Amino acid sequence: MLAATQMATNPYAFPNDDNRQHGMTLRDYYAGQVIATIGAGWLDNAYAYKDGTPIDAAKLAYQLADAMLIVREETRP
Repeated sequence: MLAATQMATNPYAFPNDDNRQHGMTLRDYYAGQVIATIGAGWLDNAYAYKDGTPIDAAKLAYQLADAMLIVREETRP
């Protein structure tokens, strides 16, 4: 289970009503979405991933997921 401070910035991606769902975090979900775009070739040129290794792709996915979480927190009302 995530600590309360981590839950505020990286909540579970698909929580149930009592927030007892333990599994994928929003960070993991975002990274998975990025991996899908890398696999489709959409990020090759924009992020210089071209000819990278799978480890490079995973690192890029989590870097972009972290950026999304930061922007998500900064733009919350």
